[in-house]
Amino acid sequence: MPRTFVISKTTTLKALTAQLSTDASANDDNAPAVNLATLQRLNPHISDLARIPAGTVVFVPDTPNARGATSSVGGQGFQEFAERARQAGVSTTERVSASYSALVDQQKEVATALKSAAIKKQVDADADLQKLVADSDAVFKADQQNAKTAQQMLETMQKGVADELAVLAKMFD
Repeated sequence: MPRTFVISKTTTLKALTAQLSTDASANDDNAPAVNLATLQRLNPHISDLARIPAGTVVFVPDTPNARGATSSVGGQGFQEFAERARQAGVSTTERVSASYSALVDQQKEVATALKSAAIKKQVDADADLQKLVADSDAVFKADQQNAKTAQQMLETMQKGVADELAVLAKMFD
């Protein structure tokens, strides 16, 4: 079963074979610890072997003379991924909170405007306007409830993602 590494900085497949080796023969072109042909076969998704960009997932054979999972060529690949996932959740929650706050502010502005004497007089004199104001108020309340529900769902999802990342982190340790 091949192991998975995430490349932390741009490299070449040849340099990668040297990094994966645990013995002195890694720098010997005739006897690399992890064979170039094997790496090429396991990683057909790498189109340019002379330049493997950072973030590329590389499959490595599990051989006795290759470095173990405790010495990841990718450095902190999983930790970087986990942190990005956490940050995405945080920024999404912040955007939802900001949208919710903007919705509340808009509702307050409309309520203040409806309390002005001139508008109140117009609304009180027109049944259609009264219905429109009542309908608008109902929509505002529904939007507020939907925003609160979305915020709660995001918080629950964020906790679930954190829990799953913790489980995955144990697999990569």
